[in-house]
Amino acid sequence: RVALVSAMARPAAFAAAASVAGGLLHGGARGGLRLTHRVAVLVSVMLATIWSGDAMDFPRGEAGDGHAYDLFDLRPKVWSNDSAGTGCELPARSGRLSGVCAASGPDLREKLPFCGEIVTYRTCVPAHQPLWPSWTLEKKDEQLARLFKHMIEARLAKELNDSTDVYVKTRYMSNPDCVNALKNVLCWYNFPKCNDDNTSLSLCRTSCEQYYRACKYDVNETDGRFRPR
Repeated sequence: RVALVSAMARPAAFAAAASVAGGLLHGGARGGLRLTHRVAVLVSVMLATIWSGDAMDFPRGEAGDGHAYDLFDLRPKVWSNDSAGTGCELPARSGRLSGVCAASGPDLREKLPFCGEIVTYRTCVPAHQPLWPSWTLEKKDEQLARLFKHMIEARLAKELNDSTDVYVKTRYMSNPDCVNALKNVLCWYNFPKCNDDNTSLSLCRTSCEQYYRACKYDVNETDGRFRPR
């Protein structure tokens, strides 16, 4: 069974063995069980040949001198610029170590024209990815700026719509505190703070409560939580 599974992993060799076996078994239907037994033996020998590697030019086991084959060609040829650093989770507590911790300072703020004035701490930013070299902290900041603009415009369009059919409570219009709170939460969540152990810290509950309070959401009298409606 092991030989069969190994042979199936090599489509060309397995197809040849199956073709021969199929032809002989078709003839064996007329020749009796003795031919069927011979077919089983023949297929076993063919599969054993495939399993041993004789049918393929593929290094297996040890080389002729008793040493392992050199697998240098299988090593990665392209490395991340951040491969030597310690990874951090993006987003926080996601289990995906796709970021690296970057020190706060003028250099970081310059690369974050949208979130730079808010991210004033040591933060987890996207690590260099050889497969996606264009995905950088600058690109992420740019996308957050577009997302923020879209969210504000979509909400204002609803609030400014003069309709008697649908009531939309005013939250963003003439309310800079709400707009600023939204921007803070958006940047803090997407650029989490790194502690001394390079662990990404989750967004604080008070940050969410500040947004709901500034945007005039109602508080549930039962549990004291804000109702996001």
